[in-house]
Amino acid sequence: MKKKYLLFIIIFYISFFNILANTGQAIATVTEFEGTVEIRKGGKWEILNPLQPLFHGDVIRVSTGGKAVLMYLGASVKTITHKKSPYTLKNIKIGQSQTQKAANKIKNVIFGIFQKEKPRTTRLNVRDIKDRIKIIQPAKNTLILYPKEYIRFKWEPARPPYGVQIYMELDNGDRRKVYEKELHETNLKLPGTLFKKSKTYSWIVFSEWREETGMFQLMNQADSKNFLSELSDIMTRIPKENQITRFVVQYGMYIDKGLFYDAQQLYTKIQNMYPKNETIKKLKTLY
Repeated sequence: MKKKYLLFIIIFYISFFNILANTGQAIATVTEFEGTVEIRKGGKWEILNPLQPLFHGDVIRVSTGGKAVLMYLGASVKTITHKKSPYTLKNIKIGQSQTQKAANKIKNVIFGIFQKEKPRTTRLNVRDIKDRIKIIQPAKNTLILYPKEYIRFKWEPARPPYGVQIYMELDNGDRRKVYEKELHETNLKLPGTLFKKSKTYSWIVFSEWREETGMFQLMNQADSKNFLSELSDIMTRIPKENQITRFVVQYGMYIDKGLFYDAQQLYTKIQNMYPKNETIKKLKTLY
């Protein structure tokens, strides 16, 4: 799976960079704000939006007492204060050595956020991201990191009661029912031990008003471990005090891998921690 995944990423980003070559390539974005942060456009200062693509030569400034955490895509995280502004962005070359792999991965993930790309997995046929993320947990079609103590389902906006059925998809094309119940609430919490690693499951929830279906698959232990190791390596490049920046990258990694359930769980957690953060709100509009 890992080789197929890497081949997919290489092909995807070769095509993506060819598109960017004709339009100019973003080199940075601002992930965290305090005070007023502005960008100079056509000789005038305008409010800078969170996760807005920034290019070589762009000039930003920060109000007194404020700050902006600037993420150079694939290179470094830099904090801009009022004393350091106006600040002019410059291209930073990214090497191709082994130590730069994590840096380039960050760059690719953030580019994906900019372009609101719709990743695909090699195992599941998926729907539009907005359909997956905003209607149900687990998302309509998703990979899920293994192991999980619990898997939480949440159906909205239809009203209960619901009939719920979950099936294991078998190799011979048949399926075996593993769970069935009538629910009188919108939430369902099932133990992770009910589901086996590397197996695909389909679910159907139906009521008087609607019917929904979807699929999910628990990754095997080796793939989960490899992904989490890669994620840990990337997180070491981002200072621990830059919590929002770390979240943006982690969330982007989950989306990039097709881990939409884990992405939604992470988003819910960070939204509860920072309910008024503009960067977090911006991500929700993208996905």
